[in-house]
Formats: sequence, C-alpha cells, structure tokens
Amino acid sequence: MYRFAAIIAVLFAFAPAVFAEPSNPAPPQRTSKRVITISRGTQPSKRPVTGKLTLIALPPSGIQPSSVIFYVDDKEIGKCEHRPYGVEWDSIGASDGEHCAVWKAFGPDNREIETGKVTLVVTNNGLKTPSAEPAAAAKPQMAQYSSKEHKVSLVYPAGWTVKDQSISVSKDWDEGYWLVLSTDPVAQAVYVVNIRHRMLKMEHTPESYLKSTPYLADWQQTNISGRTAFMTTAGLPSANRVVHRIQMIEGRHLWMINCIDTSGKAIDESKALVIQIAGSIKPSEAKNEEPQKPEDGEDIEE
Repeated sequence: MYRFAAIIAVLFAFAPAVFAEPSNPAPPQRTSKRVITISRGTQPSKRPVTGKLTLIALPPSGIQPSSVIFYVDDKEIGKCEHRPYGVEWDSIGASDGEHCAVWKAFGPDNREIETGKVTLVVTNNGLKTPSAEPAAAAKPQMAQYSSKEHKVSLVYPAGWTVKDQSISVSKDWDEGYWLVLSTDPVAQAVYVVNIRHRMLKMEHTPESYLKSTPYLADWQQTNISGRTAFMTTAGLPSANRVVHRIQMIEGRHLWMINCIDTSGKAIDESKALVIQIAGSIKPSEAKNEEPQKPEDGEDIEE
C-alpha cells in the first residue's frame, strides 16, 4: 500500500513537466505545395488550403479552349493557353477563411464556353510572408549584338550566343530577320529567346494594330522603352515550361518575341529578362556615305 502511494506521488510530482504546454510553441510552417483540381460546375465540397498551391482546371474532354483564365474572389490571378490548364496561387496573401476560386474557358472567338468553381478554405493560422525578403537576384552581365545586314542592335546575357535563322523567314517579309538567343547548345538551354522582325505595310497606332490582330485583345498592353507592346504568358514553372510572348511595334517595325523558359524557376525572372532584351532593341537606318571628292581628272558617275 505504501509502495503504491509512493508511485502515485512521483507521477503527480512530474506531471507538470510531462503534460504542460511548451512555453514557446514552434511557429507555423509552410506546407508543401499541393494541387487543387476543379471540374466544370460548382464543386460540392470545400477544399482546405495552406500556403502555395496550383489550381488546375478540368474542362470536359470534348472542349478545346483557346485559353483558361483563373480568378480568386473575382480577381484574375492567371491565364493558361494549353493543357494542363493551371496557375499557381499563394494563399499567404489572403485572409483566413473562405475564398471562391473560378476558372473560365474561352473559345477562339473569345466567348466563354465553360466554367468551374470551388470554395477554398484558407487556414494559414497567422502565417505571413517573411518580412525580410531574400536579396534580389543579380542581373546578368549583358553583351552587345549588332548587325549591319539587319540594321539592328540589342543586348543579351554574356555567355549566350546569337544565331541568325533569317534564312527560314518568309521572303514576303520586308526586312525580315529571325535571331535565336540562348546558351549553346540551344537544345539544352533553359532560356531560349526568339526575335522575329518585319516591316509592316503601314504605320500603326495601338488601336489600328489591335484591329488588324484582334486576338491580341486578350494580351496585356504595355510600354517597353517607349514602344507599344502586347504581352502574354502561358505555362507553369512546376511543369518546367513557361512561354512569354511579346509583339512590339514602332512606326512600321514589328518585333515578335518569345521566351521559352524550362528552368522551373519563378515566372518573373524570365519575364524580366525578355523585357530587358526587347527594350534594348534598336533599329538603325543605313547611313549614306558621303561621296569621296575626286582627284584631278577623276569623274563621278551620276
């Protein structure tokens, strides 16, 4: 009896140390990124989410959308133009609680052909984006490229090569050229930038160019080094394929630029790079050399 009482006394003596809550609980951590698939129509069940996630739209197999746009609480968060139709979203920027995620599929005529919706329940429990952001990646050193034949100059990352593929450009293109910028060999490059150029038959305003190429209405209209440009991005870093596309006009000049990014890194890195290259493009007019003065007795042909 005395031995039993002694054991009970020992257990109660150590109970506070064994069962007490820790005085400094560990802060919540980001969970691994998950994928949320959304079929057409309204999904019956709510989806709990934390941190970063990928939203994937699942339109019916008989539907071939030209593009799928994603929204959270009626705010556009991304666009995708090929299967799998998906975008990445970080719930850290949203308040805890319910949020409505919607995708809308559009056909070639830009008309909505299907949609899907799901309720996301964000439970980050006060998790915030770190206040001290990591230092921005250093910009790459740039090299200069210029071509008298194509009357153009631009900059590109040092260590890359510029390959002239203009032989493949249609002969109908006035002053057409095609340059491929990447590390060598191209097949193993994680970034490949294609620049195609042609002279249009007439000068365009943004409005007149949109009228001649109506599909650009879905692209973002922006300004790159004082030139009107239309830009769009498709793909996912998690799929190791992102494509940035730019059409840029100045006078009669048209540059069609794309950047294929298979690095798996954040989209902003390759986007900033292709904008930097596009902004550096400078067309140059052929300079008429002054005729040399003839020496005595030399004639100049008229």
